[in-house]
Amino acid sequence: MRVDVTTSLGIHLARVALNDESLSYILTRERKYFNGPATATALKPVLGMPLDPKLLVHMLFDQQPEGEGWTCQRDKKDYLQSCTSDKGIEVTWSERSLERRTVGVKTAKAQLQLELTGFQSKVEVSPETFVLAAPKGFRPLGSAKPSQNDTPAESSAQ
Repeated sequence: MRVDVTTSLGIHLARVALNDESLSYILTRERKYFNGPATATALKPVLGMPLDPKLLVHMLFDQQPEGEGWTCQRDKKDYLQSCTSDKGIEVTWSERSLERRTVGVKTAKAQLQLELTGFQSKVEVSPETFVLAAPKGFRPLGSAKPSQNDTPAESSAQ
């Protein structure tokens, strides 16, 4: 999965790539990058809260979360409306219209609302699609040493 994160005004905040068990992201405003294991804690700098990357994929693709303890409700058109885990995580899907939808996540400590637009479920995939190179001058999270990589980050999603 590859996602660009922008504000409602179109300001680019991050580019995220998730491939099996590895996660990469570039935080454009902070000029930092991350390459490592796909864990809930690893996504906190991007989303502002820890979130299991597998749950994020299920949310983005309108899929019922996997695993024990999830109870889901569907609307009249059989779209997922909400899912609640026995661990207190609530996911909601709402305001569906053409290429837009809203997905929310609520936990005891935090909540997140994603306004999704421009979704493409099928794209041309190359070996580089899910790999993000650290742009020159960007620092790894938790380090003061800048990247020496000369490959710049792309300025828009493909």
